Amino acid sequence: MNVLGLAWLVTRLSWGNRLRRFKRVLWQPKTLLTLVFVGGYVGLLSFSVIVARLSGEFVGDEAGTSYRGQLYVPLWLLVLLALNLYAFGRFGGLPFRQAETRFLLQAPLTRRELVAYWVTRQQPGLWISAAFLSLVRWGMVPGSNLILFLLGLFLALQGILLWGLCGRLLRSALDDQGRSPTWTRLPLALGGVALCACAVLAYPGGALTAANFDRWLQRPPLAHFLEPLRFVVDGMLAPTVRQGLPALGLLLAGNLTLLALALARPTPVEEASLRQAELIDLLRTQGWKAWRAARRGKPAPLEGEPFSIAGPGGATAALVWKNLIGCGRYHTPKAFVLALALALAIGTEVRLALPPDAPYAAQAAAVTLYITTLVAFLSLSQQRHDLRMDLPRFDLIKAWPLSARQILWGEVLGISLVASAYGAIGWSAAVSLVALPPSVGLTVGVGFGLAQRAAVWLSGLPLIAAGVLTFVAVHNAAALMFPTWVKLGPQQQAEVSKLGGYAFVLGVTSAIAGALAAGPLLLTVPVYVIGTYLAPAPFAWAIPAAWLTALLVLAEVWLLLRLLESRVDAFTPTSIPSA
Repeated sequence: MNVLGLAWLVTRLSWGNRLRRFKRVLWQPKTLLTLVFVGGYVGLLSFSVIVARLSGEFVGDEAGTSYRGQLYVPLWLLVLLALNLYAFGRFGGLPFRQAETRFLLQAPLTRRELVAYWVTRQQPGLWISAAFLSLVRWGMVPGSNLILFLLGLFLALQGILLWGLCGRLLRSALDDQGRSPTWTRLPLALGGVALCACAVLAYPGGALTAANFDRWLQRPPLAHFLEPLRFVVDGMLAPTVRQGLPALGLLLAGNLTLLALALARPTPVEEASLRQAELIDLLRTQGWKAWRAARRGKPAPLEGEPFSIAGPGGATAALVWKNLIGCGRYHTPKAFVLALALALAIGTEVRLALPPDAPYAAQAAAVTLYITTLVAFLSLSQQRHDLRMDLPRFDLIKAWPLSARQILWGEVLGISLVASAYGAIGWSAAVSLVALPPSVGLTVGVGFGLAQRAAVWLSGLPLIAAGVLTFVAVHNAAALMFPTWVKLGPQQQAEVSKLGGYAFVLGVTSAIAGALAAGPLLLTVPVYVIGTYLAPAPFAWAIPAAWLTALLVLAEVWLLLRLLESRVDAFTPTSIPSA
């Protein structure tokens, strides 16, 4: 088969499949929440830049032309790329799938045709990812050239994937020869050590303010080490196409070189493709630990329990334990650490992308809390390890010697603990951004000391937990009362899916949960106002008002679950329509 003909065929099929899939999932809650996140994030950043411009504190295109703005772009783009993994995996597709690779092994394709298939198979995902990140960058710095940045980012992402292909081919060749592939990572390790050494030698001393960060990046030897990166970023941020052509030409030449290396490798590309497909399937089914063990040729480690339960333990704790085990495949300690790092990185980027003297800690903290809150509620709507997943086999649960109250609380508390942990991470990161020393330029007001920050932090934790618990309780109540209007699992097709109304159900349940949480909040706000008027100490009444609100919300959740007990006793799985 002709290489160009195969590439054209795969491109048409890939784009057609992506467009059909996009139409099919457009009205699902996860897609709409992703779009809301993109719009909200771009809106927050654009609003901060517009306010700075109108106030006269933002001169010219400083965030896009300063060394700080230029060299920080790759870092926050990598962070946004992690956020974009959902869109890339959903609409772009991974380059290797085990069933697809095994089918290709039986096709009479040459090595060049297989490489052409691999390269063209991933183009839709690359273009979607590049367009998404370019729009976010344009929303942050409206003066940048959107088309130039889009092309440069696409070539950069394409080069990363081609680099990975060459590395897999090289490791496969070394494995066939019985040699250790460890040294293939040696250049990256040496580069990291060299970067750290240059950063230490170039550090100018003093507090790490935004202005000092600029001087740090411009001092040798760090400036010489970062010169290639600065050249590429300058080209991507150039205002005219003529100024950006050298950088685009360099990226294109690098991609062609990597593609030539992939075609020239003596190892058949299909062997490396099959090995990578098996590793990806292992990663999806058994998690990171099994994937890492398989790469090292070791047996998969045994998974531990989230917490131990004795023989005469409580039934509610047993149900919570069961749901936490189901969440443990996705919500690992590493995921919590990554969520914290993600929140801090994007919150700090908002600060560093603005003028050094602008006190924009409030915007940074707001973006940080917004991201982690969205992550928490996405985990609630997607990882349904609660009553929604157990309803199809509810007859088995009712066969246990459990009361309706034990079943309801056991099902609700598991995912609530996980989502509350994500919310607490975001809240802690937001407060820590505001709590940085005044030398960093992140103060939001006079007199906001350590005691006030501690009061704000302690008052936010119970509100987050109460809001999450209310959200989970309302969604489980909706699944119990109207099972035909809730998608209970991947094998259960709800009637509402025929109407495309997942977003409608999500909106209604979220509105009900918000109303339940807002009622106690409206009752405690007057208490807080009167208390601060009588005792005008800053934030003195924040903690008792927050805990009073959380207790009132908990009472509402208890009353809601108490009303559902009769429904639990009368519920049978036969009332759920079959797929």
